[in-house]
Amino acid sequence: MMVFLVLIVCFHQTIPTHDPGERHSKQHNEEIFVLSLKTMVYTVRGPPKILRTLLFIIFARRARDILVACNAYLEGALVGSEINKDGGVVNQAERKCSSSKSKFKSDVAGLMKVLVRNFVESGSPETELESFRIAAQKYIYK
Repeated sequence: MMVFLVLIVCFHQTIPTHDPGERHSKQHNEEIFVLSLKTMVYTVRGPPKILRTLLFIIFARRARDILVACNAYLEGALVGSEINKDGGVVNQAERKCSSSKSKFKSDVAGLMKVLVRNFVESGSPETELESFRIAAQKYIYK
């Protein structure tokens, strides 16, 4: 399922920050996360007919969780780290470890805006998701 693409495997070992393998791993996780969001947008816009109802139910139930994770990653959480329901990082060692690259943040913020619109169109409550669209706006660079 496309929803499982959001669950990115992340290494939870303590590795020195100067290790090139760690830097490439973080970059890879960020790239895969952006691709997963793009796949999610595509799936929400035009789900396969046989899975349409199931996907609408899944995305309606998980829309807020997906957007909470996106917002946490925008605010600096390590991509793939465990995020709790209110957007905080469960393991504090993974807080403020994500890339500060503006391209990653801009891509995620832009996709968040599209996802909010598509989630609302597919039945998620607009009042619950509107705050994520507003939060994403400050990371979009022109």
